[in-house]
Parts: sequence; C-alpha cells; structure tokens
Amino acid sequence: VDLVSQGIGACSGWSIAVVENAIIFLSDRGFYEFTGSVPVLISDGIQNTLLGLNQTRTEFSHGIHYKRRFQYWCSVSDGASTTHDLICVYDYVSKGWTFFEGIAANCLALERSGVSMDRLFHGNYSSIVFQQDSGNVDDDTLQTAIAASFTTHPIDMDAPELFKRFRFLRLFFNQQGNYNVTVTYNTDFGAVGTSTSVSQSVA
Repeated sequence: VDLVSQGIGACSGWSIAVVENAIIFLSDRGFYEFTGSVPVLISDGIQNTLLGLNQTRTEFSHGIHYKRRFQYWCSVSDGASTTHDLICVYDYVSKGWTFFEGIAANCLALERSGVSMDRLFHGNYSSIVFQQDSGNVDDDTLQTAIAASFTTHPIDMDAPELFKRFRFLRLFFNQQGNYNVTVTYNTDFGAVGTSTSVSQSVA
C-alpha cells in the first residue's frame, strides 16, 4: 500500500464508486476523482452548494455509478436536514453537475438485468423503494414535483485571462410537459449571474 495523497480521503466509504477507469468519492473538501496518480478536485464549480451541506451527516453520504447515463450520483443532506434530501449528479462526459432536490434517498442501488440496461433505485426512510428515471414526480402518492438544476463546467476556451461574452446560447432538451426553464450564466467569475426564463408548453 502506497500513500498517494496527504489529507485527502473519503468522508464516507459509501460515497466511493468505481467510474470507468477512475474512483470518485466525497471528501471534506468536495468531490474528487482518482485515476491512479493524485486525486483531482472535480467539484470546484459547486463549492457554494457543498458548503451548505449538513457536515455532520456527510459520513452517511451514498454514491453510485449510473453507467446508463454516464453519471455518478451521491445522496447527501442539505442545510440542517437530518435526512438525505439532495442528490448531486456528476456527468463525467460533459464534466457538469446536476442537483435533484427533495428526493429522500437514504441509499442508492442498481438492478442489473439481462433483459434491460441497469435501472437505478433508491430507498427512503419509510422502507419504500423508488425507481429513478420513471415519471416526473418524487412520490406516486404525494405527486411532489422534483426540482432539478444543471451546472456546466467552467468554459474558459483555453484562455482564462481573456474577457468573454456569449453570442448565442443554445439549449436542447427532451420536453416532457409544460415547464419553465431558467438559464443563468456568469462571465469571468461574476458573483451575480444573468438569468433568462424560457417558457415551454406542449401543443
């Protein structure tokens, strides 16, 4: 056994997941990806969100590799919550982050079937199991809508020292109902972003 990094490690063994040729885990400094040399921080763009987590419950965080979507999911507790109520999703292809709020995922699990691709499930705190990517509400009984957001990786165009601006920003998604989509962008590390709401309605 060789020491590869001093002071960086998983705050929860359950947060560790093998993702392709790497290992992703949650530490007290954020999410790291380890490919065999040194751990690399991959959550610098969402540090404000991670600083708002209930730090006394990070030891219970639970992560899993959702290979079907090329994603790593990790269930955590936000704010003063004493149960998991936020899922952090890392897309390791686009290097972006998505957040699902209000999903009480005590644990995550995959069903591997020879008939279909891996299906993702979570268990809540009432001993009920739910299937992910099925419907657009959190609970079949309560019919609570799921709030979701997606954060891209910083786009510096290999020239972080230059001032940049958007000429066009194109958004592509598979519409599932009558929802509004709010797009916020920040330029050159601006503290306050510019937001535009796009109204979507099914004809």
